[in-house]
Amino acid sequence: MKTITYHKSSSGNTVVNHLIYNDDNVSIKSQAALILLNDYLKEMDEDYLKGMYEIQEYLNRRFIFLLKEKRRTGDLVCHYCGKIHLEVGYRLINQSALNNKNKMLATVDHVIPMSSGKVNLLDEKNWVVSCKKCNSRKGSKSYEEFKFKK
Repeated sequence: MKTITYHKSSSGNTVVNHLIYNDDNVSIKSQAALILLNDYLKEMDEDYLKGMYEIQEYLNRRFIFLLKEKRRTGDLVCHYCGKIHLEVGYRLINQSALNNKNKMLATVDHVIPMSSGKVNLLDEKNWVVSCKKCNSRKGSKSYEEFKFKK
């Protein structure tokens, strides 16, 4: 009997790809390696699933935040450059490629950058509407560094 065991990363690239033949002549070391490998892959899958859940939770919160902002103000406007008519975009992970292609996508920028370690990813008090270009250019800069030192 032939068993193929593999694990895919979040980018979809194969990280581990093992081909193991199970038959009567398999040594104890090979069976032990198979057991350890399967345990390792199971842990990786749980981490992967947890990460996907966290990403989906963020996308859901982002989507709701942008809809609220659009209802509140009538339009989505970039907090930094003033670009108008930004679009909410899709909320599901499997549709994120469509969001990446949208030049009018409204993003959520963290005023205090996540890299500072002082904020929670889901703290909406730290969120502002931003166009993709400004959000990308701001990166991990503080609000003051980006807004006043363009």
